[in-house]
Amino acid sequence: MQPTNQPQHQPYQIPQELINSILAEAGLESLTGDVEPLDDHISQR
Repeated sequence: MQPTNQPQHQPYQIPQELINSILAEAGLESLTGDVEPLDDHISQR
């Protein structure tokens, strides 16, 4: 099954705004701030 309409060597470029909105909706925009406490919980186990 090979798609004839889509070129293979041109990956789709996702707009940064779309990525930001998706991350914001998923609550991942504050992920960098949660890295340290998560690390502490992992190292304690």
